[in-house]
Amino acid sequence: MKRIMKNLLAHWQYVGGIFLLFLIELYCITGVSGSVYRMRDTGAKSSGIQYMVADALTPDAWQRVELYMSDSERSLWNDCYEKKEDGFYYLDDRFKTSDSMSELERKFLVPQAVVQKLSVMDQEELESLLEENGDLAKTDYQEIRDLMEEQLEKAGNQETESCAMSFVRKQSEKAGVDLVGKKTRYLSGSVFMIVLYLLVFAASVVGTAYLTGETRRIIGKWIQEPEVRGAEVMLLYTAGMLFDALMVYITALYQLSRNRSGAGWYAAGFVVTALLLTAAVLIRIRPELEKVREQLAFTQHSRRWYLRNMSIAVPIGIPVVLLAAGCTAVWSPCLAETLHLIVAGAAAAAGAFLLPDIMAAADCVDEDFSMTDEEIR
Repeated sequence: MKRIMKNLLAHWQYVGGIFLLFLIELYCITGVSGSVYRMRDTGAKSSGIQYMVADALTPDAWQRVELYMSDSERSLWNDCYEKKEDGFYYLDDRFKTSDSMSELERKFLVPQAVVQKLSVMDQEELESLLEENGDLAKTDYQEIRDLMEEQLEKAGNQETESCAMSFVRKQSEKAGVDLVGKKTRYLSGSVFMIVLYLLVFAASVVGTAYLTGETRRIIGKWIQEPEVRGAEVMLLYTAGMLFDALMVYITALYQLSRNRSGAGWYAAGFVVTALLLTAAVLIRIRPELEKVREQLAFTQHSRRWYLRNMSIAVPIGIPVVLLAAGCTAVWSPCLAETLHLIVAGAAAAAGAFLLPDIMAAADCVDEDFSMTDEEIR
């Protein structure tokens, strides 16, 4: 095993290149996953409106939101909108950066949602709500906001965001914003990014397959013994699988936390991974599963089969499966990341199962027969 590790690390440039290209593939998979989800959610559903902040508002809408704001919110509201000659209020260009829009969205979310919620309530419903919580004649705008915010919170976090987005979309349209054009531009941009991600992904997969093949060629010239040569190639593939599994796990967990996913999505990924790893261990240690172990083990009998199939599965198969799983984000980004956790768990279980066989295949070989780069070529 010492010789195998030494020879494999001697070509760290190739191995490092393979790992680096997989990280690029994973970045592209994440990009495709996010883009396909946003095409449906932001592009189709929200008319291309990325942030819950309107580019333009009618005087009536602008003033109604201002009524339900705190002093700090009102100050920012007045600072970021400017009234033009046509009477409409327009968002100042200096606030149209990603960080600024995110901050404005956070600040204006509740008052916009309150105005939208009030607009769909009839007078009788509103009076009933206010009478239940005090003297109608003495109720001010801040009290109304507090009551409505409580109602929105009872309906769930998504209700506030949904009401705020409805307000922005409806009021933007009233202010003359071309939502059809905005939607078209957003969808076109998303398609462009998806195509770009796919092109980079394809180039990375080709590069990974090439570097893997070159590393395998060098190993073949460096080591003459078929069993040891096969063990080192399998170590390369297994190390790749385990690295892929680790990186996918880290990325998927980060994306789930970023999407504020429920505990059920995490649990599904962890449970399936635990079951797969447990199955790998049981096949190894349980006598009654000896026949299954013999069929799946990396032995001289199955060496060619493993080498042939792993040469496709690791550099090409795993990335393609991850890409396909990422595309399910069109329905739910949480589903896509959970599927990524399951794929990572399967790769980790397969790697853990094969490692003992690889180590055993080279357990008795410690000599190091060095060759120069010229000899390898």
